[in-house]
Amino acid sequence: MTYRKILLLSSCILFFLGSIGADRAWAQKGKSPPAASVRTAFVIQREVEEKVALTGNVEAHLFLTLASRIEEIVDRGHVEEGQRVEKGQLLLSLEDQRLKLHLREARAVLREAKAALEQMQRDLKRKQSLYTKKSVPAKDMEDAFTSVERQRALMDRARERTAILEQDLADAKVRAPTAGVVVERLAYQGEWVKKGGPVLKLAVLDPLKVVVPVPERYVPRLKPGSSVRITADALPGEVFEGIIKAVIPEGDQNSRTFPVQIRIPNQTGHLKPGMLARVSLSVGNPHQALLVPKDALVIAPGNRYQLVVVKKGRATHLPVELVTSHKDLWELKGPLKPGMQVVVSGNERLRPGQPVMVLGKKDKRGTDK
Repeated sequence: MTYRKILLLSSCILFFLGSIGADRAWAQKGKSPPAASVRTAFVIQREVEEKVALTGNVEAHLFLTLASRIEEIVDRGHVEEGQRVEKGQLLLSLEDQRLKLHLREARAVLREAKAALEQMQRDLKRKQSLYTKKSVPAKDMEDAFTSVERQRALMDRARERTAILEQDLADAKVRAPTAGVVVERLAYQGEWVKKGGPVLKLAVLDPLKVVVPVPERYVPRLKPGSSVRITADALPGEVFEGIIKAVIPEGDQNSRTFPVQIRIPNQTGHLKPGMLARVSLSVGNPHQALLVPKDALVIAPGNRYQLVVVKKGRATHLPVELVTSHKDLWELKGPLKPGMQVVVSGNERLRPGQPVMVLGKKDKRGTDK
C-alpha cells in the first residue's frame, strides 16, 4: 500500500469515527445532519477497448550501403550527408573516359563482324544456287555454311561485349535505388573504388519503423495489420498512425518483453530515427463498459474502492472493482447502472444516508459545471 493510500485511508477512518459522534449530537437535538454540498457526474456506458501505453524507438525502415559495380576512380560526388534524395537521382560519378574508348572499339568490332557475316551469307546463298546446278562440290557448301555459323558466333560475342561495356558506362553513374536520406559518404574524388566497394550509405525514412518492447502478457493479443496510435515527445501536438508489421518471436529473457515492429508513414519527414515514440496498443476486444471519472473513487477499509451515489438526495455507498483506466475515466465492475449520479467532489467526507445538495448544473457529459 502506498503512502498516499495509507494517509487517505487513515483520514477516512478518523472522519468516519468523528462523524458517528456528530450524528449522535444531531440526534440528541432531534434534528437531521445538514446537507453536504457536493459535485457529481453520471455513470456512462460506452464501447471501449483495453489499451496499453508503451515507449519505443524510431528507426529507419532500411539502411542501404550502395556499392560500385565497376572498378574505377571517383570523378565527383553530387550529394552531401543529410541530403534528401529521390529515386534515380545521381549520387556519385566515376571516371568514364576509358570506358567510352573501350565501348567505341567494341562497337567498331561489332560493325566489322556484322559486315563479314553479311558477306558470308551472300556467298553461302550464291553457292547454294550453284550447288543445285551441281556446279560446286558438297564440301564447298559445307565449308561456306560452317564459316557463316562461326562468323555469327563472333558477331554475338562482339554484341555481348558491347552490351557489357554499355552497362559499365551506365554503372559509372551511381544513382539512388529509392528515395531516402544520405547518411554517410564513403568515397571521395580521386579515390579508387573496387567492384563491390561501398561508396555511400542511404537511409529509407518513409516509411519509418518503430520498435516497441511489449510485455509477454500482451503479445498473444496483438495482430499484425492492427492500427496503432503514436506520438513523439519531440513533436508535441502531432499524432501519427501506424500498423503492426511484425511481432518478433524472440523475447528478452530478463525483461520478458518481445520486440514489436510498427510501420509508420513519414511523408512530412518530421519523425527522425532515434526519437522516442510513445505508442498506444490495443490489447483487448471492444466491449461495453461502465465508466466514471477517477475523482468518483473513494478508498474504503481493506484497501478496496467504493462510489458514493446520490439517491433521493442522500449518499449511498456502493462497493466497486477497478477494471482499467481509459484516460480520465475508470472502467468498473459493481452494482452500477448507466445514468447513476455519483459524487466526484466532497465524497471523502460523506456518511451513508447523509443528505447532500448537488451544486451546479449538469453538462452533456453529466459533470457539474
